[in-house]
Amino acid sequence: MTAERLREILCQLGWSKDHLQQRLRVDPRVVRRWISGGADIPESIALWLERAAVLDASNPPPVRNSAR
Repeated sequence: MTAERLREILCQLGWSKDHLQQRLRVDPRVVRRWISGGADIPESIALWLERAAVLDASNPPPVRNSAR
């Protein structure tokens, strides 16, 4: 996974780098390096993020009825 793809997924999911860091329980510097392209994103994390993106895209939240 590229740093650009990581940024795209975080945007799609509405996650901040802090949220990702907390979910994965990694040092914040690790996530910053992934986002900047300064470190490789482990394959297991890349696959997990891709699955999260697919799930998010295929299961959007319900639209709130504004008439209520």
